[in-house]
Amino acid sequence: MCHSRSVGGGQGDATAAHGGLSWSTVDTEDCAARLAALVGVAVETRHEFDWAAIEASLGLRLPDDYKQLVETFPDGEFQGLLHVNRPGDSHQPADEFLGYYAWRLHDMRELRRLGHHFPYPIFPEPGGLLPWASGPRAEPMFWLTGGEDPNAWPVVTSDQDFATWREFPGSACEFLIEVVEGRFDGSQFGVDLTTRGPSFRSYDEAASTPPSTGSMYAGSGLTVDEFPMLATMIGPPPTNPRKVDWNEVEQFIGVALPSDYRTFIDTYGPGTFGEITITVPGGPPGFDLYQLLRRAIDAVRTGEATVPMPVCPQPGGIIAWGETADGWTFSWVPQLPDPDRWSVVAYSRSFALPLWDTSFSQFLRKYAEGSQDIADLLGRNPARVAPLQFAPAQPGD
Repeated sequence: MCHSRSVGGGQGDATAAHGGLSWSTVDTEDCAARLAALVGVAVETRHEFDWAAIEASLGLRLPDDYKQLVETFPDGEFQGLLHVNRPGDSHQPADEFLGYYAWRLHDMRELRRLGHHFPYPIFPEPGGLLPWASGPRAEPMFWLTGGEDPNAWPVVTSDQDFATWREFPGSACEFLIEVVEGRFDGSQFGVDLTTRGPSFRSYDEAASTPPSTGSMYAGSGLTVDEFPMLATMIGPPPTNPRKVDWNEVEQFIGVALPSDYRTFIDTYGPGTFGEITITVPGGPPGFDLYQLLRRAIDAVRTGEATVPMPVCPQPGGIIAWGETADGWTFSWVPQLPDPDRWSVVAYSRSFALPLWDTSFSQFLRKYAEGSQDIADLLGRNPARVAPLQFAPAQPGD
């Protein structure tokens, strides 16, 4: 059911951006083989894509080295920093290239309309920025799509706020080699690649690793179950909260919900944490996740909310779990098969912003601590005199 050249930031020219190294055109297969050897991945065909259909949907031919990468590498992360987007991501159709990033490009155009400066056109504008990879907080990494030969498209990166831009006159594969060999300046993304050896971690491997608990997220690219820390902040639970039949919920929604959310509900039940109403499937009026899902999809259908992404019960749609009285809705983005790796997205009537690598429990912990990022997002003052309180929903609510 719900399934480099720095631009505008004063950082120097392209040569300075990657340590004085110059780029050279490399044969597609040789580049992919070199990258695979660096990170210890066997070069073999793992995936097949209908490139004719994918390119027809975009109206653009894609670079050959990108096709080689997504066909031969498992889905995963380079250096704990960079994920290569691939057709069909986020439960989209197999011939859908942009997926979530169609919504991200919409947000960029909306920011530009509101006055934010972008130094390049934005796809589908001619020569516009087209995302092909993402950073640790879903910062898009782009091709600049001007010219007739896609193999000559340079790579463009930006920070999360679209304030600092860098342009690299090389292919996606060459850019990945620069990242893996530690020459790429990762400070734009809050990481120091010079201290890391070459690495690639497939998502299959990542999903088999139990999430850590009680630890702060440290830029690994994985969400973390922080329920134990959150429970310490909230305090003792109410007596005998109503238990939920999670198997029945999964059958109805079509996917399992994240384990930290299920643990929270089994421990505390639905209620209000600060100004956020946390819902539960089949909960009392005002605290029912199913009713929240209906309100979310109705708001999109009627135009009350402009959400540039599908909303559950649309296939692959975001799944709402909480809201505020002034119009913010909090949802999971079911982009990966493992729900414990889903991130949170917050949206209002006119704007959506992912809180990437932030699980349900991480988000509430950061919110309780007065995170400046979340305060800025919601337009709040994070300063508090007393800690937030959790008020359980009462049976008569």
